[in-house]
Amino acid sequence: MPSSAPQAAATVDGDVYVTPRYLAGSPGYGDAGFAPVKHWPHHHLDEGPHQLVVTSPDHRIRIGWAGDDYDLWTISAAPDAVSGPQWTAIVNQNTPPELVAALTTALARDWADGQDRFLAAPSAYWADSLAPLVAAGWQRTGAEVGTVELTAPGGNAGVYINRSRRDLPDGTELWAGPPGWGTRAEITFSPRTPSHLIAATAEAFTDTTPVAR
Repeated sequence: MPSSAPQAAATVDGDVYVTPRYLAGSPGYGDAGFAPVKHWPHHHLDEGPHQLVVTSPDHRIRIGWAGDDYDLWTISAAPDAVSGPQWTAIVNQNTPPELVAALTTALARDWADGQDRFLAAPSAYWADSLAPLVAAGWQRTGAEVGTVELTAPGGNAGVYINRSRRDLPDGTELWAGPPGWGTRAEITFSPRTPSHLIAATAEAFTDTTPVAR
């Protein structure tokens, strides 16, 4: 049952159920993240950083899984099968795959509707990407010029956008958990990522349904 505490867990039939789900960590496999695109072509690779790459049928959307790397997922979209990515999302090893599933669900829907929405130009307004978080009560924090920061109630998750600081990496980063290589979940979107895809991923951070671990 969901709790207002930062993290609640109860043992039921041998499983631990965690809420908020952004603190659940990774179970070590990506099934939930791949489920929305299970009908897409799968490419099992013997060499390179990714053990598995799932692509849209036209190969414009690519979802790479590196099972033994810190950057566990690399998700991107390109105008055609042989072009470099127009945008990229990097997801680290501590991130619950249920959050990744929100992004892959949106990508599968975009590809199926045939309108190339997964290549849309992002909105000039940061609030279009983070509307679900604002609606869920995440508060604006930070005061650095050229950046936007929001923090979840309880302070266990947040989002950081670099809009114009040249001394910092560009893009949008959703995070959860305490700082540290083995504890903090991070999803980082490059600057040209469509706003609705970031919003779909952000909405998963507001889902109070517990996840099993």
